[in-house]
Amino acid sequence: MAETQKRDALPDLLKALLMLSVLLQHSATALKMGLPIGEGNWANWLSASPFNMPLFMGICGYYFYYSAKKRTLGNLLKSKLLMILVPCLAWIILGKCTRHFLYGMDWRPWPLGLWFLWSLLICTLLGCICHYAFRRVEGWMMALLCGLLCLLPFDPYNVAYMFPFFTVGYMVGKYNLLAKARPWMGWAALAAYIGLHCFITRESSVWVSHSFLLGERPVEVQLGLNAYRFLIGLVGSIAFCFVVKWCQPLLERGLNSTGMLGSAWQWYLQKLGQYSQAVFLELCTGRLMKTLAWHGWYNPQAIPFQVFQWVCIPLTAFIISLLSLAALRLAQTNRITSFLFIGKA
Repeated sequence: MAETQKRDALPDLLKALLMLSVLLQHSATALKMGLPIGEGNWANWLSASPFNMPLFMGICGYYFYYSAKKRTLGNLLKSKLLMILVPCLAWIILGKCTRHFLYGMDWRPWPLGLWFLWSLLICTLLGCICHYAFRRVEGWMMALLCGLLCLLPFDPYNVAYMFPFFTVGYMVGKYNLLAKARPWMGWAALAAYIGLHCFITRESSVWVSHSFLLGERPVEVQLGLNAYRFLIGLVGSIAFCFVVKWCQPLLERGLNSTGMLGSAWQWYLQKLGQYSQAVFLELCTGRLMKTLAWHGWYNPQAIPFQVFQWVCIPLTAFIISLLSLAALRLAQTNRITSFLFIGKA
């Protein structure tokens, strides 16, 4: 309980809002079932926002520094493997079972899904090597690795794209850059992000594919795209952090003034930020929504587009996240399920 009280509310709020944005985008994908969605709607804008996953990874790198600072290598590796690998495998097996029984589809061979967790695990292992084997020069080694990873012939888990943000988060913690941040940096990052966002196309979007192959394009084009993705992801992450920090007092005052409803929303955002594993359950719920649509129980074509966009998608994301929190809360009540699905014995 004492450890929970010491948590900084801002990182949890950031993770909660980022998770909600991911849930909104995935809910739109799960619900539309072939419904044509216009290029100018907010769901497509969310899918093209290139700072969601990078900021997640930056926050992970930030906390990794403080964990590595006070733990031995063996203790840290054991902790991270239990926190990442075990729940990842458990949720993948559950997702595969759901996919098999709902769809009647054959099992897919390895590598398995949940690319972000595999990327986080690989970035954590690379961070351990740099932190413990190259002390005092770990920053240079991590920067060198960022360059070498761009030369990978095959990168199914986007490690070359994610590790630079993990490195930035690590450096923010090491040099205490949060205490040195100034308001003008947030305004500059926001202006840069808006300017760079104007150049997003299907070619320059982060989600061109789940693997950035040098062989797909000329080397100089691919390296230029990687640099663009990193730059817009970095300034977007900085701008988002500043905006949330500026709005945090207003949000807290607004929630405190609404009594029981505001307290419920505060609890909801806090738990959503703390239990990052909640996002796994949206995979199963999204597949369930698709199955319902395929069997004719839900017809997206009969719903007006504005109702679909402003009511159905947000409501679905909200329900999914609440169900996820309830399931994780239930998993905590048993030692085995807690170990498998949350990563804590």
